[in-house]
Amino acid sequence: AYLGWMIKREFKSLHALFSNISKIRREVGDRDVPMHVPKATFIRTLSKESNREVMKEKIAIIYSRMEKHLSEEGGLLPVAWKALVKVLYEWFGRWEKLSSQIYKHVLEPSAVDVVRIAKAAGATTNQDDRGETRPGENGANNRSMAQF
Repeated sequence: AYLGWMIKREFKSLHALFSNISKIRREVGDRDVPMHVPKATFIRTLSKESNREVMKEKIAIIYSRMEKHLSEEGGLLPVAWKALVKVLYEWFGRWEKLSSQIYKHVLEPSAVDVVRIAKAAGATTNQDDRGETRPGENGANNRSMAQF
């Protein structure tokens, strides 16, 4: 529930768009979805909410929020982040499938690209604000050369 809430909160427009499309699809079938959500509206929302730079920003915000919610000492952040990346892949995979089935539109970035962006966001946090590697991460507790 927490992971879904985090994704819904940050990707509000995309979640609303694809939830609406799914609901309409169940009610009237694939063929009539574009009458309810025109392709131009679909594409406009995607171009505004689902470009690579926006994705990077939103995923970084999610990571930052999770850092605040989960204590470092408890070791939950890496586990929760890995789970969140999996859920992102599942959701964006479903959205990618809907996009291609209903509108014959290739979602960009793809679900795989979203996972790469999320993994990169999680990987860049192995360093603290001073440029030091955090204890226990990457098997090192060394100071950067800039501090000597």
